[in-house]
Amino acid sequence: MYGSLRQEHNNILTLPEGLGSLNEPYVEVGAGIENIFKFFRVEAVWRVKPVEMENALDFGVRLGMHITF
Repeated sequence: MYGSLRQEHNNILTLPEGLGSLNEPYVEVGAGIENIFKFFRVEAVWRVKPVEMENALDFGVRLGMHITF
């Protein structure tokens, strides 16, 4: 996904404490397994860029659930 934020929206947007705008691209890579017992999914995610972020982990695991009728 790629995008930007117009200044008119940036002026009215209140970010949560500790969250700020990125001055360089943010890149992450992930791999996962879906359809575990028909509705669970597990993903491993690695942050590639920016290389150094304060108080941020380089690796994470996402667990998800998806139910389709």
